[in-house]
Amino acid sequence: MYANHGSTIVAFEVGRLSAKGGHAHVQAVPVPLKLKDKVEEAFRAEGLLLGIDFEEDPDAALDACAGGRGSYFRVDLPNGRKMVHLMKDHVPFSIQFGRQVLVSLLNMPDRLDWKACTLAEDEDRADAQAFKAAFLPFDPTL
Repeated sequence: MYANHGSTIVAFEVGRLSAKGGHAHVQAVPVPLKLKDKVEEAFRAEGLLLGIDFEEDPDAALDACAGGRGSYFRVDLPNGRKMVHLMKDHVPFSIQFGRQVLVSLLNMPDRLDWKACTLAEDEDRADAQAFKAAFLPFDPTL
């Protein structure tokens, strides 16, 4: 679906536990094909600046967090690889990290704050209908 629009997908996930419960979200962001080879380096470079390290074995890292045993940040790269950062207790981690990296890569700083991206209800409905139409050829239920 993304390729039909000259893009690829970058998905990132935050799974954070806390004394109050936790927070989890997944975001899928279209990235132009011309930038697909820059995604991993963008996450590594921004992570380095913020003290965010990525595990050498992302699958083992995710296994270590399974069943609510740990907090993590995960990004699925256009090349099929994934990167995982294990959050450490008492070390701050911004749940906006993934968004921060991608708005920088895409040169869209006005999109950093998700609240600034909300649409009027009629625009939101129109976007939803356009997405449904674009997704229709990929709908596995048909």
